[in-house]
Amino acid sequence: MPAFNFQKRFADTVLDGSKHSTIRVNRKDKRTPAAVGDIVKLYTGMRTKSCKKLRECEITAVKRFMITRHIQNDGFEFTAYLDGLPLSEKDFHQLAIADGFKDAQGLIEFFTKTHGMPFSGWHISWEGLSA
Repeated sequence: MPAFNFQKRFADTVLDGSKHSTIRVNRKDKRTPAAVGDIVKLYTGMRTKSCKKLRECEITAVKRFMITRHIQNDGFEFTAYLDGLPLSEKDFHQLAIADGFKDAQGLIEFFTKTHGMPFSGWHISWEGLSA
């Protein structure tokens, strides 16, 4: 049974059910982090004394996710892809908000700082079973 850990800043939205997806980096062993139908346990503070189980959910979708950076005239432009298809600016913005960020720019800044660009990973969605 997979388990995902969330930073404290995302814990409340996972707990109240308003965050129902996550983006995860590719695993070193190349396996997907979860599969449709899996029951996943969602935590905050894993491997610490303050570990708290937030929810158990069923995985409803697992899709490849990528962000690329392109050099433009006076800066960079970013493109997000879901299962190989480019997302419109509006869809990328909505995905970022659903994932707990203020906007697409906030998501880009987080993933650039945390993982670097280009980013390649998984977009995983779930439905809540319990709180």
